[in-house]
Amino acid sequence: MLTPTQVLSLCAAGAVIAVALLGWGIRSLVGLNARGEVAVLPVLAEQAVFLTEPGDVLLALRTQQARTGFGGVSFAMRSAGGTVAVQGRPILMRARWIDLSGNVKLSVHRFSVSQPGEYLLASNGLHAGVDYSGARLVLERPMGMALPLHLLWVLGAATGLIVAVVFAMIALVGDASGG
Repeated sequence: MLTPTQVLSLCAAGAVIAVALLGWGIRSLVGLNARGEVAVLPVLAEQAVFLTEPGDVLLALRTQQARTGFGGVSFAMRSAGGTVAVQGRPILMRARWIDLSGNVKLSVHRFSVSQPGEYLLASNGLHAGVDYSGARLVLERPMGMALPLHLLWVLGAATGLIVAVVFAMIALVGDASGG
């Protein structure tokens, strides 16, 4: 049987490990947001973008939380020559990120790019009276399972920390009561 002092030592070691894992997980989770970005563009009616590899690309709006003005705006992409349209579809289950400065990034469209090259991104239906200077269009690669796995990591580390603290408290109460 472990003495209360031994339990406290084990709990302290477990708490230190859990705090380290929690810090790494949170830092990694925050960095995950920017890791897949391919291009950050101003909001223009049409602009060129060079994509270095084929595959799915998500189009997200990065803007201030209170900003509106994207209602009715649609997006399309085609080859730089303008002859081949890139297959795309709106995202119905949208991922939304809010950073520490209050900016929101909302995924709105998914394009399937078949080959690397230069493409034209069109933003159709921009409103003439709206100032889009603070907003950005972000092209990024889908995260896949990275987000759920990072969230599970953070939750697991937080749970480990809570368990270590609870067992330490139980050991202290048991030691104080003489049991």
